[in-house]
Amino acid sequence: MGGNGDYLLYQNYPNPFNASTVIRYVLTGPTEVSLKIYNITGKEIITLAEGHQPAGTYQLIWDGKDSNGQPVPSGVYFYRLERGALVQTKAMSVVR
Repeated sequence: MGGNGDYLLYQNYPNPFNASTVIRYVLTGPTEVSLKIYNITGKEIITLAEGHQPAGTYQLIWDGKDSNGQPVPSGVYFYRLERGALVQTKAMSVVR
């Protein structure tokens, strides 16, 4: 699964998905984090989490919609967890 000691980003489930998917990550200490979804061209679609978070396990649900509440089309999307200069990215597929 991969991690760097400060956090661990798991593969979303289910993948591919239609209605919604779960993104889970673990922080081993308190930190500023950002979790965003991007399309295949690198355009930001939505921010799911941003700000200071204590250590713990987090589970976020993405409903396949953009920041305007519109469903995204079928395709490959990337979710990116950032903690300072540390970044972890994984791919997922939306099937409509």
